[in-house]
Amino acid sequence: GIAWGALVDYWFLTGNDKWSGLVSQGMLAQVRPNYDYSPPGIGGTEVRLAAMSATELTFINHPSYLPQWIDLAHNVFSYQTWRWDDQSRGGGLHQQLDPSAQGYSYKSTTAAANFFLLSSRLAQYMKNGTYQTWAVKQYQWMNAIRLTDFNHHIFDGPDSAASCSQIINLA
Repeated sequence: GIAWGALVDYWFLTGNDKWSGLVSQGMLAQVRPNYDYSPPGIGGTEVRLAAMSATELTFINHPSYLPQWIDLAHNVFSYQTWRWDDQSRGGGLHQQLDPSAQGYSYKSTTAAANFFLLSSRLAQYMKNGTYQTWAVKQYQWMNAIRLTDFNHHIFDGPDSAASCSQIINLA
């Protein structure tokens, strides 16, 4: 996913479309039946953000019968809002999708930050208050449970099984 995003940026900055077809094909190959990237494909959350970059930068068009980049980004956003868990620590996204999977109770800072990025970028691009509301909600949740501090340090996520009281310091 990071490579796809880097190549979208490369295309935009250089105008060189040598790899654009391959990038488009690779990103579209990870689309799931619900026309999103969930559950995550090989690229994980980064390919979701690459789809948003492709939208913002008007990356190469692909056939109209395939999902468009903005549709993929919106569908991922919708899936993330469905996954939001108010039951433990007042919000956030679990790292795992399956409640029976080991590590399900862990709420990943990476998932939180990527959801914030996607929501805020959709809000800016679409001029839609729903995306903005979710971006603010995610940001406030990250601050409320102290995933960030006033020195701009970022901490690893909490484990909801431990009441989210133990947050790993990565600074």
